[in-house]
Amino acid sequence: MTDWTGVRDRVLALAAVPGSNEVFGARAHGFALDAPLAAAEVAALEAWLDADLPEDYRSFLLHVGAGGAGPAYGILPVRQEGSAGWHWGGELLEEVEPGILSELFPGGADPAATVAVLAERPFQEDFDDLADLDEAFAAWEERRRGAVRSAPDSWGTRPV
Repeated sequence: MTDWTGVRDRVLALAAVPGSNEVFGARAHGFALDAPLAAAEVAALEAWLDADLPEDYRSFLLHVGAGGAGPAYGILPVRQEGSAGWHWGGELLEEVEPGILSELFPGGADPAATVAVLAERPFQEDFDDLADLDEAFAAWEERRRGAVRSAPDSWGTRPV
């Protein structure tokens, strides 16, 4: 687990550094951070999602902040909206419904098989005839789909 000691103070101090507004994404987040969540709030978020958060993200929420400054445009803030539940702020996000993060990925995914099949992707420069490329790509796409569907059913589920 990541040690977040002092991270919050260091990030907040970056706003006062001359030229910090020129850092990619800084104009969006301004090196501001939302307040950290309390342990009860993180537990309530996990209960609402019906899923355990990744340990580093959980720890970040508890010790650094519920969103704000971070890589690129920052870390999307997570907020509770009364009885409506929780949401992540951001213009490009679809609404997160309770329980959606505890659902299995469609068919699961086998990371090793996926990496192997991705390395076999056919490229146009390897073919003289576009019909041969199309045929090779269709066969490769079928193998890729098979790799994505080949994982055990238990991946992605919350322990019961």
